[in-house]
Amino acid sequence: MGDIWHDVSWVVPYRNEGLTTIFEAFTWLGYPVFVMLFLPLGYWLWNKNKFTRLTAVVILATLLNAFLKDYWQNPRPDALFRLDPGVGDSYGMPSGHAQISAVLWFGLAYEIKRSWAWIVAAVIVLGIAFSRIYLGIHDVEDIVVGLALALACLLTYRLFLSESFIGFGSWPLWAHLLIISIGFAILAYSWPTAGHSYDAISLVGFLGAWLVGANLDKRYIKFEPREGWKFIPVAAVVGLLGLIAVLVITKPVFSLIDPVYTKYLRTILLGIYMTAGAPLLFKLVKLARPNSIRSS
Repeated sequence: MGDIWHDVSWVVPYRNEGLTTIFEAFTWLGYPVFVMLFLPLGYWLWNKNKFTRLTAVVILATLLNAFLKDYWQNPRPDALFRLDPGVGDSYGMPSGHAQISAVLWFGLAYEIKRSWAWIVAAVIVLGIAFSRIYLGIHDVEDIVVGLALALACLLTYRLFLSESFIGFGSWPLWAHLLIISIGFAILAYSWPTAGHSYDAISLVGFLGAWLVGANLDKRYIKFEPREGWKFIPVAAVVGLLGLIAVLVITKPVFSLIDPVYTKYLRTILLGIYMTAGAPLLFKLVKLARPNSIRSS
């Protein structure tokens, strides 16, 4: 076995069909499609404020990860060892799966404030992190750096929830959008490899749209989920079907637009739908708490 930090050949003898299935399941929990579905579900079904905070830190952590990938341009392990074809020609360090999953699940555990939540978070994060090594997508160095960055993001998250910074959350919407717009301009100008920046930078628009939608929800829609476990799966299905409908309906329109701008417009549309469109839909189909249905 060579350098343990960069060599993944040692994992090959341990591979078998059962373990591969398990680690493929873990690795799916770290892909953007899962994260982008999980965040709105939490907003719709549990706590809007907590998941808005969590969404903000996840998006910022994702931007940091994508920026550093393109800045360091550290190659992934040899394609000979890879069992996951979904990474394309992207760079390796830091591991996005390790970093984003740690921010998401440990951030959620912090919000839940229960010992079982920390245990569940640790199992999921470690499972996702090791899955990337097992599948030959990342080496140990990629994982360690990703987890270290996640820790820095979580400490920053905790700092901004402290009394010293509590006023930040009460700033007017225009101030938050101004900060996001400035951040967008800085990223677009300073990104190390402009050809790879569009997907990541589009998340800035998503975050701004999420905050706008949440503000509309708070002021006018005033959605609160109905009480009772039987409404949770129904609301989840309705919300996700609405999301699919939005993507299908707008696809012909987006096909007429430059693909670069399509990325930005689509993420903005998704952010608005998740925090305003879906809550309005829930009220229309009577999935909102009755006392939250008021005339605005």
